[in-house]
Amino acid sequence: AFGDKKFALSRMKVAHRTREAALIRAFVESLDLEVIDTPHTWEGQADICVLDENRVLLTHGPRSDRASADWIAKTLFPKADALILELQEPYFHGDVSHVWVEGLLFACREAFARLDEKALAKLAGDVVWVPPDEARAYALNSLPCGGGVLVARGVKTDFGLNVVREIDLAELCGKGGGGPRCLVNRLPD
Repeated sequence: AFGDKKFALSRMKVAHRTREAALIRAFVESLDLEVIDTPHTWEGQADICVLDENRVLLTHGPRSDRASADWIAKTLFPKADALILELQEPYFHGDVSHVWVEGLLFACREAFARLDEKALAKLAGDVVWVPPDEARAYALNSLPCGGGVLVARGVKTDFGLNVVREIDLAELCGKGGGGPRCLVNRLPD
């Protein structure tokens, strides 16, 4: 994760991913960014959804502790309005429960353990609700870029854009779970 030339290093919950931290630390330090260790279990940018410089959605649940969301809000986004949402299985990260595309939030109601829809609407505006089967097919793990959106093959969600590019992620989605958003890591400007 990012903020003011700082990069918060994930603290993965699942054992097979803990060794990633050393590789990521070395790469980020080579970019002359300050790496800060996350004091709580937090699986990274998958639990951050930046709407703009003043608004951010943070999630916790199956793989990231609530304390991590509080810490990320204070450490990386101290001036932004942050809404913290709790996820429930099988929605293990925020990037499988919601996505911000061209000023509109797409989300799956069933992904959230408790959802204050009024607070969400106050922060994000209108929400397009996506059915659970589409969310589980990684529709919300799509990657907005260049005025379009990259989606996993077979996603049916209409993001209201002229440019929607399907990419074959059978290897990633079939074995590891994920979609186009899992393939990026946003760095500070």
